[in-house]
Amino acid sequence: MPNKIKWTKEEIRKEASKYSSRIEWAKKSCGSYRAARKFGDEFFESISPKPKKKFKWSKEEIKKQATKYKSRAEWERAKNGSYLAARKFGDEFFESIAPPKIEPLIKWTDEELKKEANKYPSRDEWAKKSYNSYRAAKRRGSKFFESIAPKSNIKKWTKEKVIEEATKYSTRTEWQKTRKGSYSAAKRYGEEFFESIAPKSKKK
Repeated sequence: MPNKIKWTKEEIRKEASKYSSRIEWAKKSCGSYRAARKFGDEFFESISPKPKKKFKWSKEEIKKQATKYKSRAEWERAKNGSYLAARKFGDEFFESIAPPKIEPLIKWTDEELKKEANKYPSRDEWAKKSYNSYRAAKRRGSKFFESIAPKSNIKKWTKEKVIEEATKYSTRTEWQKTRKGSYSAAKRYGEEFFESIAPKSKKK
């Protein structure tokens, strides 16, 4: 087995400066990223690539977003930042542009609910993007709901998220026991990908 690289703080600092984001750093230089983590949060935060500045919502942009939703609850569930930004501009502005407080009820047939449910890969996404139909299906009873609901309610692990998760562990066993979902996802992406990002030590 090849000798592990002994990263110094100065070497880590130079390595980190090559990347524009933490995900890119973790993906392209997993060893230095993990070494930086081991030096503690204060050091890690001081040398990590800084995230891009948050998008600043203008009143015009918020108004455009608000028109996309049938109710305030639906708007808030979208979690794209516009709802909170509208709140920060004060009650008067918020009330002037917000959709109705209660989402209008829609009469759904069983067949329409089945078609709507089929549009989404998971129950979470269905509830988030079409809460009205999700709620209507729930009211039909658990037997009907389970017969049409998406079977998968598993978090979607992208390669970037898997890489970031893998760097938190020093062994494969620890990773598998602590976060089995991300470990399994890494395996599904293929042996080459798994070996490139997995902790090198298989046992503690």
